Amino acid sequence: MCVSAGARRLAPAKGQCFGKGRVMRWTKVLIALAVCLVSAVLVAQQRVHQNRILHEYFDGEVAPSSGGEGAGEASSDMPTAPPLPAVAQSTGELQPPPLSGEVGRDELVWGAEGPSPDARLEEPNGPLNPFGSSHSLDTRTDRVDELNYFENFDPSIIPFKRVVALNRFRHVRGAYSVELESGRKVQVSSGNLLRDDEEVFWGTFAINALPNQWLPIASVAPDQRILRLESEPPVPLEIHRDIAGNHFVMTQHRGLLRLNMQVAVRTDYFAGEFPDVSWGEFDGLVDFEHPEVSGVVQGVLRDIGVSKRQSPREVLLTLIEYFRDFEGRAFPEDVATDDLFKAIVDTQVGVCRHRSLAFLVALRALGIPVHYVYNEAHAFVEIYWPRLGWRRVDLGGAADELNSASNQASSIHQPPDSLPQPQRFLDEQERMASNTEGGPSEGGGSGEGSGENSESSENSETVETAEGTEGSANVEGSELSETAEVNDVTAEGEPVEEPPKRIATRLTLSATQTSIRRGEELVLSGRLSAADNRLMANKVVEIHVAPLGQVNPSARTLVDQASTDLNGRYSSRTVLPPDFAVGRWTLFVHYKGDEELDASSAE
Repeated sequence: MCVSAGARRLAPAKGQCFGKGRVMRWTKVLIALAVCLVSAVLVAQQRVHQNRILHEYFDGEVAPSSGGEGAGEASSDMPTAPPLPAVAQSTGELQPPPLSGEVGRDELVWGAEGPSPDARLEEPNGPLNPFGSSHSLDTRTDRVDELNYFENFDPSIIPFKRVVALNRFRHVRGAYSVELESGRKVQVSSGNLLRDDEEVFWGTFAINALPNQWLPIASVAPDQRILRLESEPPVPLEIHRDIAGNHFVMTQHRGLLRLNMQVAVRTDYFAGEFPDVSWGEFDGLVDFEHPEVSGVVQGVLRDIGVSKRQSPREVLLTLIEYFRDFEGRAFPEDVATDDLFKAIVDTQVGVCRHRSLAFLVALRALGIPVHYVYNEAHAFVEIYWPRLGWRRVDLGGAADELNSASNQASSIHQPPDSLPQPQRFLDEQERMASNTEGGPSEGGGSGEGSGENSESSENSETVETAEGTEGSANVEGSELSETAEVNDVTAEGEPVEEPPKRIATRLTLSATQTSIRRGEELVLSGRLSAADNRLMANKVVEIHVAPLGQVNPSARTLVDQASTDLNGRYSSRTVLPPDFAVGRWTLFVHYKGDEELDASSAE
């Protein structure tokens, strides 16, 4: 659960890159899971919405073609969306953002050149406009303290908003760079139905519209599908995407336009496992185009220990682990820079943009399609993999703090990370958590290679109820009575009467939220039961919070108390005070017990 407020100051996720920071007048809060209740991805029941279907266009899939990775040109033999009824189905518990004709205080205005100039915007990873954008390797490999990030999606995908995606490697006069390969844009249909393997996001944009202009907007994924599309004023418009999955609006309207769209994204884009494939399945997908540096790149790959004698999956995981083991620090003065790609990869120095661009060069030399993707605060990569599609991969390279603003995000999207996580990568995350009291990251889940270990204490059990896993219940008093040494004889030789053994109790905990802002209600419920099935009415249950990782009871803060009913059930609706500290928290409920009943807790 994330304790936050309005515009939030966010701890950067894995991969946050650097830039010159400044103190913002707008509200900062730390992005974090405040009371960290890990839950599975919920697939909401589909329901019917009265929906304004503005467009029904052919939905060309973004997939590699013989000319390079990305979306190919639309062709008549590709599948189209089925005819849609007047009422389209949508899904998800997320509420659509308001169709406001005003620009929010913490919102950027998008125009023909991307986000409009703003004193809060920085461009450490490249221009925030797909047209004519390029980015080159440099020697500014050290971190700085903070960057500013503006969210357009709910749930928040911080810091992985796609503003610019580049897909073509260039080498000119010794400079390694990446740019956008030109190609036809394809129209994207709206009014689609959600699939079982997709997740839903709402996006909202304030656009300074111009007639017949390509107006770039941010996206969640290159091949995202549009479920709903609404605008204020309700004018005709079209959504297009290019070969690298950059998205654009086309309209005849002139003036301020509010665009809301509900999009569906494959779950595998965030956390899909790379299947075992053959090198032949990549044939024709990438033309490296620069044989003059092929020898250098192949030599660097040999030094890392990879070659095409290994399987593509083995090579990929080895390279991900190697590039995640980079360090954001000053470029070594004693290292030659006649070939900057070799120097950066050999020394493993650089932040997100260095890692992502060098990684793109390495994989394209192997024939694997890669996108270099970035926004105002972070750079990462997307890899095309046969039988999987495009997959987002974060290589790390984080700033200490991220100042984030959002007019609508109510939760944080945190997919698991089963990719290799070397120690330096984990140390980087620990440093960020220490500096900012925690924050979300791409590596928030479990899986092979995951750096997250679920914490459990002795004498704890997972409590299952009709609502699912509710918490870990510790029978604290029973532990004491079983382990304490009791002398059978007093100093005077008198026998000591052993106190009667108390009845064990069990306490469960269920929370409806995974994040919360200060001033909002924290809604909890659960049940207290006894081993002898006695009634547990009118028992006091205390509700505590403690900073994540603080297991000492003295670190806990009492925030509320609740009384049980005849069936032992309790509920609480606690409003967190405005001065409640922002950060990652563990939530505890505790029953103290009495002369007959043992104490118990859940967290």
